[in-house]
Amino acid sequence: MEGEIRKYIKQVGNLKWCKGCGHWKVLTALNSALKRLGVPGDRIVVVTDIGCIGLADRFFLTNAFHGLHGRSVTYASGIKMARPEMHVIVLMGDGGCGIGGTHIVNAARRNIGITLIVANNFNYGMTGCQQSVTTPEGGRTETTPQGNIEAPLDVLGLGRAGRGSWLGRIAVGKGNSDKLADMVHEAILHEGFSLLDVWETCPGAYCKRNDLAEDGLLSLMQEVDLAPVKEVNSRPEFSKEYRKKIIEPLEGCPSQRIVLPQRFTSGLTTMMKIKVAGSAGQAIQSAVSMFGGGALLSGLYATQRNTYPITRQSGHSIAETIISPTRIDYTGMDVPDYLLLLSSEGLKETSEDLRKMGSDSMVIAVEDLRGELSEWNRNLKFIPTHIERGLKEQGLPVMALSRLIELSHCYPKEAFIESCRSLTPAEYVDANLKACESTSMQT
Repeated sequence: MEGEIRKYIKQVGNLKWCKGCGHWKVLTALNSALKRLGVPGDRIVVVTDIGCIGLADRFFLTNAFHGLHGRSVTYASGIKMARPEMHVIVLMGDGGCGIGGTHIVNAARRNIGITLIVANNFNYGMTGCQQSVTTPEGGRTETTPQGNIEAPLDVLGLGRAGRGSWLGRIAVGKGNSDKLADMVHEAILHEGFSLLDVWETCPGAYCKRNDLAEDGLLSLMQEVDLAPVKEVNSRPEFSKEYRKKIIEPLEGCPSQRIVLPQRFTSGLTTMMKIKVAGSAGQAIQSAVSMFGGGALLSGLYATQRNTYPITRQSGHSIAETIISPTRIDYTGMDVPDYLLLLSSEGLKETSEDLRKMGSDSMVIAVEDLRGELSEWNRNLKFIPTHIERGLKEQGLPVMALSRLIELSHCYPKEAFIESCRSLTPAEYVDANLKACESTSMQT
């Protein structure tokens, strides 16, 4: 109703936080800010992860998302991208900042319009009472009983590293409730990434080991040279910019996807597993994609799985494909039915396949490997090398797959030729068609 004071938080009497925990004041300030904001609860998402503050989301009468430790900023970013009209608010502890610090930097860098409120009490209050990235020098925790010797992290420094557009720091304390609520409200209203570092007390853990009370938080800030602050700079908000510059220009544009409707008929009655193994630079993966395209044009199902080392343009290159007249539910293969070997590197990587392949399997190899395959006395076929055929090396896998089609009759060769025309960049069409249509093959 018009003028109604909305309620955003449930009764939290059964929330198991310690008496005097600063999280209570963070929640109170957030509730006050949301009342001032006045939008319906279904337009708000509260996102949390692990830790004491992570218990808070279930007590808000809004949408909520609870996830893994340190990852709340990533969830919130995804929600904001999907639903830019939502107010997305993250409640995270200093422990989560340490675990997910890079996520904070990148959310700030993108300037994605989420509000991050860090309940900073200088230790992992729930999960061990150990030091966190914000524990002050000299601070005693479960893991630093003699005092922390590491420099504390400035949480706002993560925001600054990504040029976050609204950054603030404040301490809870007596007489400070209205100012805290004001800063939370301003952070939520800001169009862009906002980060509020709220210093507070942890009476159940940190304060037991250190002489620290709420009225000492400002003195601690001065001691570590991290004073209360608010920094604002104007930058475009990411989710809106993304829609304006990436999505909207594409609306109404024709799809770039290549459609391969059935134009041919295949006589294949069972699943067929093929592995093509060679070296980087032979365009094996592209050729296998064209082979799969021919299968689709013939009314078959097709899958592809590529394997290669961490290097590019060196080392082995392997592509596995399955074609089938029926749906393929499992795309892996223990042993291929057909093994196409295009180089010594490919042979080396598939030696175990050769050992396992049965008498009904077939190997198609380049002539250069005849000596290395002399002990293989089963169904073995050879094709000329690319040099003998006058073809570029990238045409070799196309030639081998063309030969496979001739020998297996898995689908019409015309379908493979059509796929080569459809899926090959213009500058390579002629070379691939030449390789595909090669007929003088050795056996």
